Amino acid sequence: SLGEAEYILEGETGNDHAGQSVSPLGDLDGDGLADFAVGVPGGDGDTYRTGFVQIVLGATITSASEGKVELADMDFALLGENENDDAGYAIAGAGDVDGDGLGDILVGAPLSDDVDLDELAVRYKIAGGSIRKASLYAAFLAAEDNAPISAELISIALEREYKKLGRLRPGN
Repeated sequence: SLGEAEYILEGETGNDHAGQSVSPLGDLDGDGLADFAVGVPGGDGDTYRTGFVQIVLGATITSASEGKVELADMDFALLGENENDDAGYAIAGAGDVDGDGLGDILVGAPLSDDVDLDELAVRYKIAGGSIRKASLYAAFLAAEDNAPISAELISIALEREYKKLGRLRPGN
């Protein structure tokens, strides 16, 4: 149970969704202790729900008083850029991408500003696994373009799912 946990990481508010995503990062600071990242997609940076990722160094955890760590007290945070970005929704350790000998991190913020989820729900009638597959494909397309997941990429991914299901495209 959580009551028996050796360490507890606490978010700033009940709605910040701290810990929605957590990823090991290896040893970022070269002190021999493992470090990790905690996504806080509902956190408020400069504006509402920009989201952020807190970098938790191993030394911080091992020196925690009574095993309690306040995420707000961490030394490093990667902040989302825009309102409702929800940065930190997904995070992953990426190994040493830039060749500096230290681990790197990928930070996901789910959608660009042009995505209207209500419109997509009316236009595309698919469920369950197809939604998941389309979401992943849109994310891969966005990563390939080094861009946010846009309405255009979601439409491309959903139309791909429609074809796989043997259904006609919406609007045709």
